[in-house]
Amino acid sequence: MFTLFHCAAEEKSKQGLIDFTDQESLALQLLQNETYQKRLKDRITEVFVDEFQDSSQLANCTEYAITRILPSSYQGGGCETSHLLENAR
Repeated sequence: MFTLFHCAAEEKSKQGLIDFTDQESLALQLLQNETYQKRLKDRITEVFVDEFQDSSQLANCTEYAITRILPSSYQGGGCETSHLLENAR
């Protein structure tokens, strides 16, 4: 199984492609960078995350990193929560 993932990663790299998991990983790396943390704090006051799925450890880590940088962040998933997020401000 590892060989399959390694080959896929190698092929993506050759073609300059990234998938959603790669995007999540890159976002988390940026959120953990102190320079970018300061920039985000200076530019963003609130974050609303709709359809948050806590089944991914990567998504959990990303959400945690966001809440550490911006305490005014809201997450939700489902119709009722989506409606609450729309009216959160």
